[in-house]
Amino acid sequence: MYIEKSRVEWIKNLLPDTYLLCVHSPLIASRIKPGQFCNIKVSESDFPLLRRPFSICEVDGEFLHFMFDVHGEGTKILSNKLKDDVIDILGPLGNGFDYTGDYSTAIIAAGGIGIAPFPHLIHKLPSDKKVISFFGGRSKNNVIEYGMKKLLIST
Repeated sequence: MYIEKSRVEWIKNLLPDTYLLCVHSPLIASRIKPGQFCNIKVSESDFPLLRRPFSICEVDGEFLHFMFDVHGEGTKILSNKLKDDVIDILGPLGNGFDYTGDYSTAIIAAGGIGIAPFPHLIHKLPSDKKVISFFGGRSKNNVIEYGMKKLLIST
């Protein structure tokens, strides 16, 4: 586990109150496994005091992507970050997913912001494995499609 001062590369609004944050974090990015998470200090001040846990959505070279919903002051502050802002990240944390073993098809089920760790997993699965994903949302407009290779939506 490491603490790294990471520079914001970009932030995108995916859905109302759902964001995708990309940060340059070469040390942590080189050590992340699918299913792990990081704790982010969203402000340089003492408010909010505690770090917030976020799943790693994707790793792109030296960049980490975090997907999150705005639910309180901490995530509101994070959603307002700008390019080149610096945030303090602690990670990687957690054991990650075990996707070794003898199988031909990976079945993934998640809903809402719960899909956050799965794009990274899907891209790390061996290419000979079939992936079937079931993602849900309140409506068709609330299904997050980021990072999915093939997505069929049924409501």
